Amino acid sequence: MRRVLLVLTASLVGAASAVVVPAGSADASACRQAVGVVVSPNPVVGGAKATAKVHLKCAVGGHGLSLKVSAAGLGTPHSIRMPRHAHWATFKVTTPRVRKAESRWLQVGSGHLRARTTLRVLPAVKPPVPGRLSTLTIAPNPVEGGNNATGTVTLTGPAPSTGLPVHLVSSNPAMAQVPPQITIAAHRTSADFTIATSVVRPLGVTARNVKASDVVAGISASTSDGRKLGPVSLTLQPRMGFTLTTNRNYVRPGHPLTGTVVLSRAAPTGGTVVSVGSNDREVTLSTTSLTIPAGATSGTFQAIAAAQAGRRQFVITASIPSMTSQNILQVRGPGNLDALSGTREQLPNGTSVTETVSLTDPVDHDSVVTLTSDDPNVTVPDRVVVPAGKTSAPFVLTVGTLTTGKRVWVTASLDGDSIRQLFRVGPNGLSSFTVPDQVTAGQGFTGEIRPVADVSEDSVVTLTSSDPHLLLPATVTILKGYEYVNFTGTTTGPLTSPISVTVTASWAGSTLTRTITLNP
Repeated sequence: MRRVLLVLTASLVGAASAVVVPAGSADASACRQAVGVVVSPNPVVGGAKATAKVHLKCAVGGHGLSLKVSAAGLGTPHSIRMPRHAHWATFKVTTPRVRKAESRWLQVGSGHLRARTTLRVLPAVKPPVPGRLSTLTIAPNPVEGGNNATGTVTLTGPAPSTGLPVHLVSSNPAMAQVPPQITIAAHRTSADFTIATSVVRPLGVTARNVKASDVVAGISASTSDGRKLGPVSLTLQPRMGFTLTTNRNYVRPGHPLTGTVVLSRAAPTGGTVVSVGSNDREVTLSTTSLTIPAGATSGTFQAIAAAQAGRRQFVITASIPSMTSQNILQVRGPGNLDALSGTREQLPNGTSVTETVSLTDPVDHDSVVTLTSDDPNVTVPDRVVVPAGKTSAPFVLTVGTLTTGKRVWVTASLDGDSIRQLFRVGPNGLSSFTVPDQVTAGQGFTGEIRPVADVSEDSVVTLTSSDPHLLLPATVTILKGYEYVNFTGTTTGPLTSPISVTVTASWAGSTLTRTITLNP
């Protein structure tokens, strides 16, 4: 009895074939019956064709050899025939499309002599979907006008191999400028761009601090396929400002003075650092670096004069990167001048008001305080007496006849010490109306209006233009306590030649007129 020995041979990389050889026989008949099969490529992507190679150990003799072919889910011929003298033959194998990797068997044989191999079929790799616009973000937002912000465009997937151009637009290019186009590099999913911002101009100013409103610009991104993001709002804030106040305008040796810094808006993340200092070595501060924490709007510090400090003036300075403020204070002993009261309201012609001069402590004898006014139309008594044991005395201020409103300083003096107070007097009205001399049609411009004094209530100023090519807001409001207000005008075209436009501002019975040349 003959035994059959099964020998496995590897014919191609990644593929194995089985060759059946009759054991103990070396004649040609047995040799040509030894058959094996390999498939290439293996593995193969489903839907593609592979090549199966059937091979013999010896050449086919006689009239050739017929081999049956069978497979699991593969497209093959039912059989193949190997001609005389052939050592091998090939045939095509068709593979199915699959969703996941699968192994399919393939068998070739004749009678009891068979060879089987396995073909690994892989799912087709889907081509990457080109990335499309997904998000547009801006940081920081809000941003202080004059500083840069960073915009980021993100895609749903990688950009194509040629990169993806993205077009950018700002709704307010005068305040927020963006590049007209950026390109997201090949295979990247995002790109950054710089937004350059302009300083936010103040709308007005109070006695101690600049006030302004936030400005908003819309940033948009789009691609040539019609997809668009935005506009995303970027808020531009005015530069941080602050007020520096003290609980008194003097300090007595050995007694602390409290200084307060109030920011124009809440401190950002990380807080706002305010540097404070004194120009007098006899007056020391509790700190030289005051940190106002994030979200807070104010902070305090202490100033104290040395016990031996004599009467003198000194200056406290507070600074942040965009602003510096100083307060002039005094070192005073007991019985020195403390304050001179005064109203911030406009005092019209013919007004008489009672004001008060105050001392730091009661005096042990009648003390004469000298009073002076820097305008002859505003009169005060030459002197006022603070009685012994008292800390204050009243006096009468009288407003005469002024043709325009103005500011008048009243000064009080005692034993070489002096203080003064500002009074706003005379008729209400506009002090100035400022516009550019020339404007090009199609461009905007800004103007400024100033009353003669801080207004005691919100006051509406009427604006007019003599030509429809130059438009002004119908009204603009000077807010209570403000010294001026800005406004924006617009122009249209086309024009064939320059034209002169008359613009007017009217409030409280006064009217100011200006002429603007509008150029083509």
